[in-house]
Amino acid sequence: MSTRQESVDLLNFFILAFLRPTKEWLAELRESWEKIQDRFPLTKVEMEDASIMNQEYTRLFRFGKEVPCPPYESVYRTEDRTLMSQYAVDVENRMRSFGVEVSEEFKEPPEHISVELEVLKYLYLVGGEGALEEARSFIEDHLIRWVPQFCDCVIKNSRISFYREVCVLLREFLENELKDLRTV
Repeated sequence: MSTRQESVDLLNFFILAFLRPTKEWLAELRESWEKIQDRFPLTKVEMEDASIMNQEYTRLFRFGKEVPCPPYESVYRTEDRTLMSQYAVDVENRMRSFGVEVSEEFKEPPEHISVELEVLKYLYLVGGEGALEEARSFIEDHLIRWVPQFCDCVIKNSRISFYREVCVLLREFLENELKDLRTV
């Protein structure tokens, strides 16, 4: 069982992990990992240089017919793997109801894994019983229904250990968060 601040710190790391790698990104990611690594003493998350990580990010996640693991909910929850399905619309509607939206600078749909994790982080930061109930509902309705499958895909297809390790941790994190939130 983690504190909400520990969960927010973990979410910050996961959100960063699935953004396009740059040199600045790598520095921020390392700083984020430093805050949480003591929670995972047996896990060694190895960060390559930004260009190697960017190559792997592009190979694994950039949308197209040959991309093994697109980071979008609809791909895993619809038969035709089309983006912007009713699941994406639901995420966007929930975000609007919370008064948040995807930054114009972020050129991804609201069903991108980093956006969905950002929604969860937002709910934790708002806090209170209503927000925690929304967080539980959001994990049940969205994250837990596709992220484990996404993580399995990444674990199977990644050529560098970073994305595999992050996905092992993310899957465990979501399962634990859902258990914790069901007891609140």
